[in-house]
Amino acid sequence: MVYQIGVIGLTIVGVRHNPLYRYTIREEIMICVQGKIGKFGSLMAATMLALPLASPVFAQSDDKEDDAPALGEIVVTATKRPERLQDVPISVQAVTGDLLRSGAVQNFEDVQVPGLRVSRGGMADTITVRGIGSGQNLGFEQSAPMYIDGVYYGRARTQRLGFLDIDRIEFLKGPQPTFLGKNAIAGAINVTTRRPDEEFGGEVEFSYEPVTNEKALFGAVDIPLGDDWATRFAVRYRKSEGYLTNTVTGRKEPEIEDLLGRMIVTGQLAERLKLTAISYFGNNDDRGRNNQSIICQPNFRRDISDAVREPCLFDRFKASSGLIPSAAESARPDLYTDDNGGSFYNRMRSVGGTLLLDYEFDSGVTLSSVTGYYKYKNYQFIDTDQGIANYSTATFTERYNQFSQEIRLISPKDGPFNWFLGAYVDKNNNDVVSTSDNDARNLLPLVVPPPPGSTNRTPAFVNARIIGSVQDSIEDASSWALFGEASYALGPVTLRGGLRYEEVKKDLEFAGCESTPYSGCTPLPVLQADRKDKKLQPAITLEFRPAEDVMLYTSFKKGFKSGGFSGTDGGPFNPEIANAYEIGLKSRFFDKRVLLNLTAFRSDYKDLQVSSFDPATALFQTTNAASARTQGLEAELQFAVTRDFRLSTNVTYLDATYEDFTTAQCFAGQTAALGCNTANNTQNLSGVTTPYAPKWSGTIAADWSQDIGSGLTLRAGSDLYFTGRFATLTDINPNSFQEKFAKLNARLGLASDSGWDLSLAVRNLTDKRTAAFKNTIPGGFNSIAAFTEPPRTFTIQARYKF
Repeated sequence: MVYQIGVIGLTIVGVRHNPLYRYTIREEIMICVQGKIGKFGSLMAATMLALPLASPVFAQSDDKEDDAPALGEIVVTATKRPERLQDVPISVQAVTGDLLRSGAVQNFEDVQVPGLRVSRGGMADTITVRGIGSGQNLGFEQSAPMYIDGVYYGRARTQRLGFLDIDRIEFLKGPQPTFLGKNAIAGAINVTTRRPDEEFGGEVEFSYEPVTNEKALFGAVDIPLGDDWATRFAVRYRKSEGYLTNTVTGRKEPEIEDLLGRMIVTGQLAERLKLTAISYFGNNDDRGRNNQSIICQPNFRRDISDAVREPCLFDRFKASSGLIPSAAESARPDLYTDDNGGSFYNRMRSVGGTLLLDYEFDSGVTLSSVTGYYKYKNYQFIDTDQGIANYSTATFTERYNQFSQEIRLISPKDGPFNWFLGAYVDKNNNDVVSTSDNDARNLLPLVVPPPPGSTNRTPAFVNARIIGSVQDSIEDASSWALFGEASYALGPVTLRGGLRYEEVKKDLEFAGCESTPYSGCTPLPVLQADRKDKKLQPAITLEFRPAEDVMLYTSFKKGFKSGGFSGTDGGPFNPEIANAYEIGLKSRFFDKRVLLNLTAFRSDYKDLQVSSFDPATALFQTTNAASARTQGLEAELQFAVTRDFRLSTNVTYLDATYEDFTTAQCFAGQTAALGCNTANNTQNLSGVTTPYAPKWSGTIAADWSQDIGSGLTLRAGSDLYFTGRFATLTDINPNSFQEKFAKLNARLGLASDSGWDLSLAVRNLTDKRTAAFKNTIPGGFNSIAAFTEPPRTFTIQARYKF
């Protein structure tokens, strides 16, 4: 018997039933990749030929009760109650902590999920889902926030806090108005950390990567504390020298040093009352950046001669800091480094705690409380002009603290009628102090003669570009919400209805000073402002289950994100609203050997919040696009070929555009001939793609394992991530696009029943050069810099569990 399965151009042919064995595989398995994939085809074929690895994108548990191949169950908490992933009528992808470790995934930027992008940018980090996300502004809350153990983490830098001792990550796509304490208008990343084991034990892991000279050490221990009580301590230290060479200092960049720690205590306060207490800290230091100039206009860095100027190339070297005349460096050494010996520095310190209480009544109803508090201080020093002399520098000091409380009542799931009620309140304060110093005198030859071939800048330019400024933006915010859902099952049909009401209040005090020429600060008038936003958000879902492992669903949800104030100039921006529609299929068949999920979605956004770089002020300005639309298709296929061999693929087609955006910021260097209205420095981006919205993206993966005797298991694997061309700037500068690429990862490992595990993981096997973000260089005469992603890396891992 032959089965043929086709999903978005993927066909698997040649599986045959043999009555002597429950399932066997014919001598040949042919993988055909069809459709509009272009140059990705050869790499996809290579992925299938390589020894397979469980892709970090697809979470699946091993079920080895018998020799029958089958896909295991994944349990998620996206709806605030444990449910099978296949029973949740939401587009969700889950990944386990073990799979992250096996793929040498060290941070959220390395997690490769189609339709989702986590990137470190120039001033802030961004999370984008289906082409919708928040831009580069410290006044923003994320449109796709992170939740760690049920607590909302909405600020840009907080994605660096949660990557420690992870049990599971759930990636939710589309607006989530019903189940989360704080609303998420584009999607959410739901992180659950590991809980203590009831028996004493632990694990130690060391990894080494020679390209970046990265060393990482992780340790965790479970300690029972008597009947029904236990604690878990986990700590992780990582230090990396980086993968770009700064040709001024001669050192590798970015140098990263992280130290994260967490303690969890669980226990029974009473017969029906369970407590989980979590505390953590995080120290993150980045020296230097994965940043290089890739487009240098003729006037950029003209104080350096053609003979010694480093060319602007997108390669393994850091071209944003080039060679300089030694006499000039000796005369003004203060121009070339910060206090840490480099032109970029980021330091983040964070602490926090979470208290979870769960009480089960006799009726089976569960009352849950989630209390969260965290704070952090983040300091950045940035050589904004990215040349060899600090013509333009900036600092950002962000102090943030948040308290939140959520209460939930959840009915037992043992009848046709189920319900969920929740209440949420939070209060936070964000204080951002930013400074800038622009001194064109630093661009002159200083005390040495101009090198041959260089052209001095005119005195008029020098006198016009000696300015400095300081801004202090203090925002106090509070919000509260009531939300819930009820569902009723009538045979194979289930109707779900949800409702959320939310109010958000923000108060701003913005002060600053500036001077031209710069001889001190002239205070600006203090700006005080406040706003209050409120919204009622309905959600409705219809499910139909024609068979045991088949579910069809369709849903409508209204999303909301409050307005606020820009962290750079205190300017206000309005709330954004979304109407989201989704139709999906979740299914398993062939004795649970094949999983097939399909999703069609469309979300219409009104007043989308957009942060764009303004070349005139060298700041990111925030406005509201009139409207935007994201729509597309998602397909996921998993196939248990044998008990020890599995294939999987996940493909997304995305069409995300600004529908009506006639007042978009012009990009740097844009002229009237290129579409810029020079009278007000705006352009019309209606019908143009949004950032991080490739037409096609996806993964193809395979994993294989085999018991080889003596208590040893051999594992091998590979996975391929591919993406089409996408923009990285909200002004859609044509020089900000990342071209399409495919990256191949591979792994080989050996594990023992006695607890030790040795492995080698290779990421970006074909050594593709790609950029997570591209930006216009302030003061760089419309030049462009890129935040380069890692090259090919080799991680050796040794782990011991006791």
